[in-house]
Amino acid sequence: MAKLFDSLTEEHIAFIKEQKLFFVGSAAGGRDVNISPKGIFPFRVLGASEAACLDLYGSGNRTAEDIAEGSPVTVMFCSFDESPLILRLFCAGESVKPSDAKFDGLFANWEGMDKNGVRQIFLLKIKQVQSACGYGVPVFKYSGEKHVAEELTGYLPGPLSIAAGKVKDMAKKLFVLALLAALSACSTERLNIKADTNITKEKAARITKGKTTKAQVEAVFGEPMDRVLLPEGERYFYKDFNLRPLYVEFDKNGVVTNYEYDL
Repeated sequence: MAKLFDSLTEEHIAFIKEQKLFFVGSAAGGRDVNISPKGIFPFRVLGASEAACLDLYGSGNRTAEDIAEGSPVTVMFCSFDESPLILRLFCAGESVKPSDAKFDGLFANWEGMDKNGVRQIFLLKIKQVQSACGYGVPVFKYSGEKHVAEELTGYLPGPLSIAAGKVKDMAKKLFVLALLAALSACSTERLNIKADTNITKEKAARITKGKTTKAQVEAVFGEPMDRVLLPEGERYFYKDFNLRPLYVEFDKNGVVTNYEYDL
């Protein structure tokens, strides 16, 4: 029978630490529910009513988009061994970017981890916890992590870590390692390796003048390559992998006044 709790108990926290997999669900703006599976290493319990989830660069950024539009976040853990249990955390989420003041304090919870490849931290305020029996979940045996992503993505700038995560065989893996050796002697800023993989015609079309906020733009497209202060606001500048520019202008309240995506 399902039980509700106002916060995490010591038993809940111990259970979370034993799991190798969890799921993050969100939905906003009338879109379909998004569910992201994650390995357990990114998750940290900060207290009975607070947790944090490390988010690395990937092909999508839907959870951040939903949070920016006010979506609640549900985190689910379930046992895959002989002791059944499902644990759901109903949360309010916040996306904390590397440029934010409180990022370093939160990132200290992942001691010894490199910041390269880290896109943001999801700070979760736990409003309610639900436990359920979980007898319908089958038994699975954990055999390990995907080592290609583990070995490569931590050493690449965010956008390049996406490509590394898609490496499928040893030949491609060796090629990426050779590329890393070449890049180690160069400045990534000088090479201007900061194209945004999230820019598409469809996503740019979701920007609405007079309505879309700066936080929503950052949730979809990430940190801008450049910022320019204007007399009445600010302009963001992005480039996609085809070097096509996206300009977004905001007023002093952080609301979009104009944008242009050069197709």
